[in-house]
Amino acid sequence: MRTNIITKALQDIHFSIPEEILRMGFEERNKYGLPIVTTVDDGILNKVIRPKVIVDCNLAGGKMVEIDLERCPSRRSPDGTIIYNIPKDFTNGNSIVTALSVYLGFNTPGFGMSTGLQGDGMLSQAARAMSGTGGAPFTPYVELIGENTVAVKYNTLPATPGVLRAIVENNENMSNIPPRAWDIFSQLCMLATKAYIYNNFIIKQGQAELYGGVELPQMRDYIDGMSDAEEMYRELLKEKWWKVSFMIDRTTHQRFLRLKINPSL
Repeated sequence: MRTNIITKALQDIHFSIPEEILRMGFEERNKYGLPIVTTVDDGILNKVIRPKVIVDCNLAGGKMVEIDLERCPSRRSPDGTIIYNIPKDFTNGNSIVTALSVYLGFNTPGFGMSTGLQGDGMLSQAARAMSGTGGAPFTPYVELIGENTVAVKYNTLPATPGVLRAIVENNENMSNIPPRAWDIFSQLCMLATKAYIYNNFIIKQGQAELYGGVELPQMRDYIDGMSDAEEMYRELLKEKWWKVSFMIDRTTHQRFLRLKINPSL
């Protein structure tokens, strides 16, 4: 089997968590004793990686795109706000998760990475590198209001609608993430899996039964050690994933370096 970012995460999960624990957490059965989930891997993918980890990774560090709004269908609302519908062709088929800003100018759709950074010093410069603050004038109001639909409120209507900077989700299977970032993603998947098992085991731990041939007290002791998995997951997502997603994009990283040299850009 060819390894990708998802299979690497699953391999690491199986290497780090006992199979009995994984079967207890993900091998659900119906009232006839038949498995509801085909495999443990299916359960991890459908209950943890896709609905939790990939969604969080997209929100914390998706890809930045720049889209010429003049090329997008638009309509004016009664209060003067312009509503733009962004074709999926301009986002490589992906959905916009955050509308960052609009600057005046022209551009063609391009791709980069962004993480929604906040902070002071180097972090604020990194945020400017991705959101586009500084230089060209920006609109005071831009908001994502629907599927690839953005509302822009201009102070005064410019000659051209400008260029939208937005964050789009990563590819469905995170295939755009290079191998050097796989380890952080794998750690996120492992911690999220442990948090899921811990939270579900709390409900089951009052039942005096055996799971996978392991006595309940032994399993309880092991799972109690997962109690801080959710906190560790949040910390890793906040402290490392956004840095990784920022650094692996050459365009945004180069813009950040230019801001370091000349903050007035």
